[in-house]
Amino acid sequence: MRALLIGGGGYLGRKVVEALGRVRDLDVALGHRSPGGPRDTHLDLLDPATFPVMKKHDVVVNCADSVAAPPERMLAYALQNGVTLVDSNADPASLERILFMHRGASQRRGGDLTGRAILGVGIFPGLSNLLAAGVCQRLQGPVERLEVGIRVTALSGAGGGMVALMRQSLFNNCVVYEGGERVEVPPIGPAIPMRFVSGEYPALRVGLPETIMLHWSRGVPNVASYLSPYPTPLRAGLRLTGAIARSSPKAGRVLSSAMHRMLAPLRTSVLSERPSSVEIAVMANRVGVDRSVGPSAALAAKEGVLTAAYAIAGAISLVDGLRQGGLQPGVYLPDEALKLPELIAAMKAVAPGGLDLTVQERDLHGVAAGAS
Repeated sequence: MRALLIGGGGYLGRKVVEALGRVRDLDVALGHRSPGGPRDTHLDLLDPATFPVMKKHDVVVNCADSVAAPPERMLAYALQNGVTLVDSNADPASLERILFMHRGASQRRGGDLTGRAILGVGIFPGLSNLLAAGVCQRLQGPVERLEVGIRVTALSGAGGGMVALMRQSLFNNCVVYEGGERVEVPPIGPAIPMRFVSGEYPALRVGLPETIMLHWSRGVPNVASYLSPYPTPLRAGLRLTGAIARSSPKAGRVLSSAMHRMLAPLRTSVLSERPSSVEIAVMANRVGVDRSVGPSAALAAKEGVLTAAYAIAGAISLVDGLRQGGLQPGVYLPDEALKLPELIAAMKAVAPGGLDLTVQERDLHGVAAGAS
């Protein structure tokens, strides 16, 4: 199988290159924006004239910065020209535009499309969506409320794209779903307690892509996402940031720019080799029922970016099986095309030192239902 990787020179992309090198019977070519290299790998997401090169490959993997280079036009071309695309896009606004464009109320999935696209493959979104899908399936009856929390530190390495997404989530209004209606709320909202693998911590409401994605894929009428940053003082800093942005949009823009100038070089250079552990927590229930009574799940990864790379490579290794298994043309979210046990097994196959991943599941009464 031939794969074309876009964004292979980025922070995440470099780890994906290594992981894809361990997928059996996979020939990987790196896409590049410069026209000076091999013609069969010249692909610029901002130049539709370069898109036909995708048809020379069995699968295209996009790990490019979705803020600087939105993938909508490239994705539309892939869907219309029989290309299979696995995309790591984590930009809520971009994902929402794609879903409205290709899966709006007036459109059927597929239709006259010939290509397939799986969106948001990685750790969050990605594994977070699959974890949430499992929790929804364990709730006895319809799921009315779904909450996803991420615990991560800002004091670790990250690429420019990840820093840009962080900046957006802290200063742009976030989307929540209330009673089935899409609602925009301030970027940083009230905290709720969430039970992660390492313990219970308060998590602030923020605009993560899982909110939009899980409403579309699971049909849950009330969805919100949360962030529990550590070290602990970061939570107070986020609350202050949110208060400033709400009281004065101009001051918020100034603070956003200052934060970007500080975080970008810190995370991309000074902390580039410092791994970032990531924890995910999910709770599902009915409206009006105490959050502590309902199925939940948690996941912990020692190295978040590396785990995201393994998830992308694992998904690529499953692509042939998905197509042969009847995955019809159209746009899919992670929990519509993949299952957590199968993806974890595929991730283990490309993790040379073993997969440092913990998954915990709890039943309706908070009792541990399983772990791996």
